[in-house]
Amino acid sequence: MTKPRNYRLTLLSAALLMGLAVGCNRDNPESMIASGKDFLAKNDHKSATIQFKNALQQNPNLGEARFLLGKALLDSGDMAGAEIELRKALELKYPADLAVPPLAQALLGTGQAKKIIDEFANLDLPAGEPAASLKTTLSLAYLAQGNGEASASALAAALAAQSDYAPALLTSARSRASNKDISGALTVVDGVLAKSPNNHEALLLKGSLLAVQGDQGAAFEFYRKAVDAKPDFLPAHSAIINSLLQQGKLDDAAAQVDALKKIAPKHPDRKSVV
Repeated sequence: MTKPRNYRLTLLSAALLMGLAVGCNRDNPESMIASGKDFLAKNDHKSATIQFKNALQQNPNLGEARFLLGKALLDSGDMAGAEIELRKALELKYPADLAVPPLAQALLGTGQAKKIIDEFANLDLPAGEPAASLKTTLSLAYLAQGNGEASASALAAALAAQSDYAPALLTSARSRASNKDISGALTVVDGVLAKSPNNHEALLLKGSLLAVQGDQGAAFEFYRKAVDAKPDFLPAHSAIINSLLQQGKLDDAAAQVDALKKIAPKHPDRKSVV
């Protein structure tokens, strides 16, 4: 009877040790980063942010975690926090072609157009999305500074780097709309939506263009589609509320405001993690 009992104890001990090993493995920075990436793929930026912060608590010098945290903060609307983390990623030698484009977007989101131009106007990134993204942001930065010629040149460079880059195309559509070419702008937006039907920026822009044409009903439907594509997309929620107010549907507008309060993410602490 002693031998079977000892055998069972041995198996139990081995199982406990394996459980502890698995538990420890789940708590290491690499597994936290992997978990955060999974959350990002599901557009769960809040949970992703928590995982990346946890990884950085264990090792503050993880360039990938800094970069991913910066991206998550950017996507959730915390531009200042995103700038901090993306700059730290660059300090840790994370590739500039990956970190600079979202950093430029974060700077634009905090109104630092001049800083974007000063830091990145002469930076050459690899052709394709990295260059297209940075040049698109530079185009908007120049526009904010009142330099229309430089803005147009940067936008042309963005489209030359990647002709189907959606943010550049949508910037082009907005430029057409500002010059009262609404039909041309709609043609560009429809081209984006043909390739990416759930592009929330394109859906919102199409709704806005339809509203300019006077088709408020169709515009409202596209605002809804934009929210369906990205539930925390605040500009689309604002467009819905404004549309309801214009229609005199005050109760519906109030209900939409209440819904927005529940789903709008609170900005994370803007201080660095470590």
